[in-house]
Parts: sequence; C-alpha cells; structure tokens
Amino acid sequence: MSDIADSWLYFLFILHFLESSRSNDNIFPFMLENIVASKTDAKFFYLNGFEVDFIIPEDDKLNVIEVKKNKKRFKQIKKFTVKFGDTFKTAIVVTIEEDAVVDGLHIVSVLKFLLDVL
Repeated sequence: MSDIADSWLYFLFILHFLESSRSNDNIFPFMLENIVASKTDAKFFYLNGFEVDFIIPEDDKLNVIEVKKNKKRFKQIKKFTVKFGDTFKTAIVVTIEEDAVVDGLHIVSVLKFLLDVL
C-alpha cells in the first residue's frame, strides 16, 4: 500500500476509535495522548509541579501540546506559557471538541490536528 493509503486507513481507524471510545471515559484520554504522541514523534514532556504532555523543540523555541478531552480545563499549559514565556513558539491544546482560541491558546480538534500532521 502507498503512504497516502496507509495514512487514510490510519485516519479512518482513528475516526472510528474516537466515535466508539467516547463512552469509555477511563481509557479515552490515554489513547488520545498516544495517538498525538505517535503522530508528532514527541520525545519530551514537562513535569515539575505541573505537567505538560508534549514538548517538541524547534530551533531555539518549544512547541507545546496538551491533550485534553474537552476545552474546559487547561491550566497546566497556561502555567507553562507563563513560566517559559520567551522560549515557546506555539502552545496547542488538542481536544475532541471544535477549534477555538481561548485566552491566547489554540484549541484544535484531534481530527484537524491529525489531518494537518498526516
């Protein structure tokens, strides 16, 4: 199979998984984090009084990604942006909800995130 076909099969699997997993609140957030990690090839996270899921270095700046089930709570990434304000490039919250900008943070649906990464 071609890379494009593989990507679309993966994407269709993710769509099916997201729809069927919403009822299982215990495992869903972990699976969503794993999907984002596998598509970004992220190797770093931050844990020092608070946690940020993924940190991806790019040149002298950091791209920061927090994965949340919804866009209601994202104080962890806000703490990171305050603490490391001059060192980060982008701060993104990936959710299953629609896209938005809240308090200067880009909220991106997992479907759009995966389409942009694929």
